[in-house]
Amino acid sequence: MKNKVKNEIKKCIIVILCFLMIICCAGFKKEFKQFVIYIDPGHGGIDGGCVGLDGTYEKDINLKISLELRDALINLGYLVEMTRVGDYDLASESSNNRKKDDIHKRCEMMQQGDIFISIHCNSFPNSSVKGAQVFYSDDEEKELALSIQNCIKEMSNNTKREINRITDKYILENINKRGCIVEVGFLSNQEDLKDLKNPDYQRNIGYAIAIGINQYLNDLMQ
Repeated sequence: MKNKVKNEIKKCIIVILCFLMIICCAGFKKEFKQFVIYIDPGHGGIDGGCVGLDGTYEKDINLKISLELRDALINLGYLVEMTRVGDYDLASESSNNRKKDDIHKRCEMMQQGDIFISIHCNSFPNSSVKGAQVFYSDDEEKELALSIQNCIKEMSNNTKREINRITDKYILENINKRGCIVEVGFLSNQEDLKDLKNPDYQRNIGYAIAIGINQYLNDLMQ
């Protein structure tokens, strides 16, 4: 019980410090803050993504965390665009293959930015598997992924996972800009599911991703 209380106090302190960092950083306008950061809340509309133990749809969690990330980045002074801001996909009404047309449109939009972050939830047959994880596809994206993963570890205290390089994700392979996929937790794990539905966790992990991006860009411009 004492350890649980200590962990909760630690989380609160980290959130307060990160909030103060965002307020302080918002006052500094550097040229790189004019970079356009694209946020992609995965799935949407008829494509619900994976489904949690209680029927929670991935698409809804992705959007809520993406909106928190957007607000945090705007407070830091960045220009932010999103592939969607509601429950819909990006395929046209006349589409014969909505999933294919949707992902093509997402890639087309994110290609217009400087950095992109695609937000997703994970699922696995073994319900004990848990934790947020960042995926990247080439060496140019590795430092961005590492910065985000480290901030998630420090702020959310829900993961021991490490960044992972993958080569079979369409978005990572078909956008010629630096970016990552952030899997914010496992809907198949009871503890992660509880966190993912919690507005405080949604806000915390949104802040963590934003600070990870900010630290990466600060290091890049030094």
